[in-house]
Amino acid sequence: MTTTRRTVLRSMGAACLVGLAGCTSPGGTDRNSDEPTLTVRISNQTDTPAPVTVRVTDPDGDLLGEVAAETVPANVSTAIERTGSAGTRYSVAVTGERWATGALWTPDACPDYTVVTTLDERDGTPSVTLDSTCNTS
Repeated sequence: MTTTRRTVLRSMGAACLVGLAGCTSPGGTDRNSDEPTLTVRISNQTDTPAPVTVRVTDPDGDLLGEVAAETVPANVSTAIERTGSAGTRYSVAVTGERWATGALWTPDACPDYTVVTTLDERDGTPSVTLDSTCNTS
């Protein structure tokens, strides 16, 4: 049986998104420094739990992995961190009940990429910010 690139990418996407509730701390996984790494952090600074969905897709729009309707508790920051494959571009989408953010990650250009979605609420109106960083150590 031949392992195709698509099979490897699908496996990475699924591994990337399995168990958002299980979270890893920043740098909490042992990884080879040569492997491209994507960290998706959701920081819920509101007083209510926030259901979120995280989706990773490839350039063709094929879903590589998804965590749907996972709840991030109030005043908690949670993250997933996994490795990717060079030579492609990933689309990362983080959505909630009344908001959405997204980013593109190209491992060749940025082998260690962090996307942070911060949820806040002011006067009953959600405030969502997106920050992304190419970590160059």
